[in-house]
Amino acid sequence: MGRPLRIIVPNLPFHILNRGNNRQSVFREEADFIYYLELLKRYKKELGFKLFHFILMPNHTHFSSSQTEGKTTEKGKIDCRKEMIISG
Repeated sequence: MGRPLRIIVPNLPFHILNRGNNRQSVFREEADFIYYLELLKRYKKELGFKLFHFILMPNHTHFSSSQTEGKTTEKGKIDCRKEMIISG
């Protein structure tokens, strides 16, 4: 069963955690970290969300972020996942 939908309030910070399947590494070399940061920069600019803090670890990431009024991150999440899968 999937998790219930998260309520996102514009301009209210929330924590995002992404982890590799079975806690496997998602970043294998420095180029993977750099590519991920480039995607993050691109989608932050396109979608206009606020990014307060982040940390990239070999097998997971943490973000403190908020969504701005009238913007949606759903398209960005889908596009980013496609690009990460293709590059992986």
